[in-house]
Amino acid sequence: MRYRVRKERLLREDVAIPEPREYKLPDLEPVLAFQKALFRHELNARKRCDRIEATAPEAQRLLVLKHRNAYISLPVIEELLRRVRRDLFTLPRRAEELARIALLIAEELNPGLPHVASITLCREVRARCVAHLGNVCRILCQWPEAESHLEEARQLLWEGAGDAEVMAEVQSLRGSFLRDTLRFGEALDAMEESAALYEELGETHQAGLVYLNVADTLRVQGKADRALPIHIKASFMVDEEKLPAAAAAAWNNLARIYLALGKSEEADALLASAPSFYERCPVDSSVHHDRAWTEGLVHFHQHRHNEALERLQTAFRGYAALRDAYNAGLVQLDRLQVLLAAGHLEEVERAAASVHELLREEPLEREAKAAVQVLQAAASQHRLVRSIIEEAAVALRNSLPIRPR
Repeated sequence: MRYRVRKERLLREDVAIPEPREYKLPDLEPVLAFQKALFRHELNARKRCDRIEATAPEAQRLLVLKHRNAYISLPVIEELLRRVRRDLFTLPRRAEELARIALLIAEELNPGLPHVASITLCREVRARCVAHLGNVCRILCQWPEAESHLEEARQLLWEGAGDAEVMAEVQSLRGSFLRDTLRFGEALDAMEESAALYEELGETHQAGLVYLNVADTLRVQGKADRALPIHIKASFMVDEEKLPAAAAAAWNNLARIYLALGKSEEADALLASAPSFYERCPVDSSVHHDRAWTEGLVHFHQHRHNEALERLQTAFRGYAALRDAYNAGLVQLDRLQVLLAAGHLEEVERAAASVHELLREEPLEREAKAAVQVLQAAASQHRLVRSIIEEAAVALRNSLPIRPR
């Protein structure tokens, strides 16, 4: 009894029973509102971009600004950038229009919008748009504008905590520009940084695409032996189903590497067994002209002159249809070599004149202009030799930036 009384006294006086603690649940309303707003824009992004494309270029800006609530959104930007990539090589002028509208929308984004999370996100989106506009300028040979836009994109990312995936994308595009302007060392640095970032993120397909560009840059530098293992590794990384055009370009570039290594039989077998992803590329895509060009070179190395001329003529017509005077001119120079080797001297003068006509309006450097003029003069005087053609090809490649094959 005595111990019970003491126990009760102790419990009553010394033991404090804690009050039930209240845990405040987080306010989910802003999160739900963000998700709903984003979902609504995602549902309508494709339809809104269709309307932008259906509008005359000079009226697109007014359309977007007049209907701000509909068009100023992240999903619309994503869809526009997808279309920029789609049109990059086939309709570069339209790609430029879409890239400029995407940048306009990115500049109007602010964290006050219900589906925009932060100022950092706004900066990253703008960096992507500026970089893609720079990439379009690269394809259009607008070199100062391309460099300015790509440098601005990189600066936007350095100013804030740049997302690794966005940095990888920007560096990949910068690498392509630096490669096209023959700054190979800087190009490889940018590409390798991009590929490493993609690999860290587990983006194997994207890393593979960058490594393909690394390999082809090495090939263009005359380092085919270094390019081969990188190219083969990259080919296994690229998802053929996701991007058939990239897979086709990789197949063609591998044949070019074999050719540079003196393995024309391997190159021929590779092209003859080209997989079905070529069939899934648009008929007007440059990958088909690239393949015809490479096949023509393979046939030439194997002294199959008639087949070489037929494939090179197919490639020439394809580039001419795309108004790609640079590649059309290079193909015609290769065709001149075949004509000389085959003894078709009556066609040599016409082919040389067509090179001069093609490149007359192109912004060639003085050495390239002189080389093309010497080429035409030598052909008209029936004094054209292989060394003159090779000198013209080297001068042209060093004058106009190289297109990725």
